[in-house]
Amino acid sequence: ALSITLLIVKESIEDLPLWRGRQSSSLEQRLRSVKQWFECCQQNHEQCRILEASGNRSCPTRLIDVSQQVMRLVCLPANSKASYAALSHCWGGGLPMKSTKRTLTDHMVAIHMTAMPKTYCDAITTTRKLGIQYLWIDSLCIIQDDTKDWEQEAARMASIYEGAQVTIAAAWGKNGESGCFREYHPSMVVEVQEQNDSGEYATGQIPKLYLRPYPNSERYLRDAPLNSRAWTLQEIILSRRTIIFAQNQMYWHCTSLYESEDGLESVPNVAETALPLPPLGSAIRTVMPSYELYDSWQTMIQGYSARSLTRPGDKFAALAGVTQMFRGVVKDEPLAGLWKNDLYRGLLWQVPPSMHGILDLEAVRALNIPSWSWAKNLKIRSAYWWFAERT
Repeated sequence: ALSITLLIVKESIEDLPLWRGRQSSSLEQRLRSVKQWFECCQQNHEQCRILEASGNRSCPTRLIDVSQQVMRLVCLPANSKASYAALSHCWGGGLPMKSTKRTLTDHMVAIHMTAMPKTYCDAITTTRKLGIQYLWIDSLCIIQDDTKDWEQEAARMASIYEGAQVTIAAAWGKNGESGCFREYHPSMVVEVQEQNDSGEYATGQIPKLYLRPYPNSERYLRDAPLNSRAWTLQEIILSRRTIIFAQNQMYWHCTSLYESEDGLESVPNVAETALPLPPLGSAIRTVMPSYELYDSWQTMIQGYSARSLTRPGDKFAALAGVTQMFRGVVKDEPLAGLWKNDLYRGLLWQVPPSMHGILDLEAVRALNIPSWSWAKNLKIRSAYWWFAERT
């Protein structure tokens, strides 16, 4: 038999995060939690408001207007102050609904929710619940078979994700049909009687305590399909606010707050797992010594090198937004994924022994990547860095 002992020493039951659980969570309840996070950040987080006011952002070329039942793509002026959310997701093996030269005109007239994959539908539902009129989804807002348009929008990725009111990260979904909202296992219900100082049980209404297994949030976030894609790393780094839909629960992350749906705010290493360690986005938004900023870059690259790319030629394009932002902060020049003023440390990388001999030399030559850059290793899963002692 399972025995559980709960010890409460001079604490108010209402103040314990344990009591914030529930037997089950309906979609409406969970959406209310998302809205509360969002509104709390807008109203109470001074640092987040400062960053929002100080940003120099332009409106994406195209956005999806989700305010009506029948949605459509719209083009707004670059200087528009329109509020929008952005979706970070995995395409998966099959191609999702997308805009092409042939379908663009149709999408400017109407996009029906019944034709959209589940992840897109969940993102639209979330965006509407937050009271945001527009949503940016890469496959629909970028013309996928137009090289010029694709390169132009990829170069603007920094401003797109940084300018979004919130990024919706479909972390657990392997493809567009996975969705954001996952059905959770109901919590175990235990009836509890409180004892007084004499050891006697209190009389009156007996509260119910909802238990669930202690969440291994680090594993859920580290192993999430979204964290295996190279493109999504900069999407999370550049975002000011992120709602992470993981396999076990939802998480909120902004400059001022990290919180999980179950209220366990002090779960170790969770925020650092969801983002690079230390978070590069936070680092480049604060006043830090240049060597610490370079350290953040190196740490990010170590994680980035383990992520997958459908097209090897996107190695630098998938990092262009972060590179652009970082360049403006450190006032330095990028050199094939390294930095001119930190070159002596940037060259200290190594391919793990298990990856020796699998380098696609023909692909490397085709991409014209120098041999001294970590980026030439197209198929490695990790890179190891040794940092020179600072003098």
